[in-house]
Amino acid sequence: MKHRQGASLIELLVVIAMISTVLLVTGPLFHRMFLADQVSARAALMEITTSRLAIQFRHDVHAARTAIRIVDAATGQQSLELRSESSPPIVYLSETSRVRRNVMGSEGPTSRETYRLPNCRIEFLAPEVTAADDKNDLAKPQLVTVVVERPHTPLSGSSLPARSRALTLEAELGRDRRLAARVSPSEAKSLEETK
Repeated sequence: MKHRQGASLIELLVVIAMISTVLLVTGPLFHRMFLADQVSARAALMEITTSRLAIQFRHDVHAARTAIRIVDAATGQQSLELRSESSPPIVYLSETSRVRRNVMGSEGPTSRETYRLPNCRIEFLAPEVTAADDKNDLAKPQLVTVVVERPHTPLSGSSLPARSRALTLEAELGRDRRLAARVSPSEAKSLEETK
């Protein structure tokens, strides 16, 4: 009796057909997993950027004395100018899919920072009045707000509708100055000693 070496043509065709079937079934699955990974990476990056913007925005507004919202009538571009006694003016510019933070000097911006927020619409809201000097008005907090409208798009092939989500970042104008006014001189001295 002869021992066979190798495989027949029919056996090879059966194996190739089985491998093709497995690839045909798993290919779209791998593609969807790759798309889901990209979507989650973009979402994580947007969350990190939004968190950085929130921390810096709150810090700037808390230290500011006045907040002025400016809208360019021709382009619709919004800006928010924050002024305080002890630091240079800070201007936030709302551009297409990003927010720019400029620390202004006498000859223009001395420092710039950009927060990229793809496919987002950014809007600034500021009170009509400034933080006042007298102690009665120090008790009235005024909020400065930035609204980031973020798109939410489901994976392709999903039955969920696409919708947008708005994130609102609020900060109290002049909070640092109000807190300093509430602290007595002896408390301020003990706070300085603990630092």
